[in-house]
Amino acid sequence: MLGVRINEVSPGPVLTPMLMGHLQTTAHTDAPMTTESLSVAIPLGGILSPQDIADSVLFLCSPQAATITGATLTVDGGFVLG
Repeated sequence: MLGVRINEVSPGPVLTPMLMGHLQTTAHTDAPMTTESLSVAIPLGGILSPQDIADSVLFLCSPQAATITGATLTVDGGFVLG
């Protein structure tokens, strides 16, 4: 198949109802996670927004990414770098 590109976007923590629900479930544990504690672990400015992920997908769909294929784009603000 010519002209088909397949890439993957691997998001980090994104401020969604699902994440907020997870944070609520840890609130009453010995190691509660909060938006503040999670934000500190993300070097480039805290928890990502859904728009941050959408912008990355739009980039991969743009002419600027025309030669990118078979790639995983990690969009996490440096979260995995610790």
